[in-house]
Amino acid sequence: MQGGGTLTQAYGCTAWACANHSEWDCPMRGCGCRFGFHAGIDIGAGYGTLLLAAGYGRVVQIGRLGGSCGGLGPQAVGIQSGAMMIWYGHASQALVRPGDLVQPGQAIARMGSLGCSTGTHVHFEVDPLGNASGCASVDPNPYLSSWPGQPPAPPPGPLPVPTPPAASAAPWALLAAAALLIYAGRE
Repeated sequence: MQGGGTLTQAYGCTAWACANHSEWDCPMRGCGCRFGFHAGIDIGAGYGTLLLAAGYGRVVQIGRLGGSCGGLGPQAVGIQSGAMMIWYGHASQALVRPGDLVQPGQAIARMGSLGCSTGTHVHFEVDPLGNASGCASVDPNPYLSSWPGQPPAPPPGPLPVPTPPAASAAPWALLAAAALLIYAGRE
C-alpha cells in the first residue's frame, strides 16, 4: 500500500480468530479451536489509502461476498497471477475492472472496511486457482516480494510484408526466343 501500514493480524491460527470464532473452520490446520484459521494477513492504514498491486496479473473478479457478514466485501479485488489468485479485501473502492492487466506498484483499490471487517485494513490472501475455501490458502508473506506471475509478453511486432520474388530475365528471354522460332517457322 502507498506509504506502508501496520500488520494487525497474521496468517494462520490466531488467538484473535479463536477468541472471536470469526475466520475459517479448518480442522486440518490444527488451530485447537473452530473458526480460528486466518487465510491471509491484515494490514491497517488510513481509510482511502491507495492499495498497490504487489505483482503482475489480470483482474478476474471484483467483490467476494460470503458468510453472514459479507466476506471480503463488494469492492475486494481478485487478481490471477500465474497459478494463484491474489485477493485485496475490504477495499472501499476498486480502481480496476475485470480483464485489466496490472503491474507492480499500480493503484488497484482504496483501503476500507467493507464486508466482514472490524476496522480499516486490507486483507491480503493468496489461494491456489480453483480454491473454494480459505483452508487451502498459502502463506501470503512471500508473495509480498516474490510474485508468481510474469510480465506480459510484449505485443508482437508488425508482420513483415511479403515481397514478390525478383523477376528473372531468363524465363522471359526463353519465351521470347520460342515465340520467334514459332513465328519464323511459319514463313
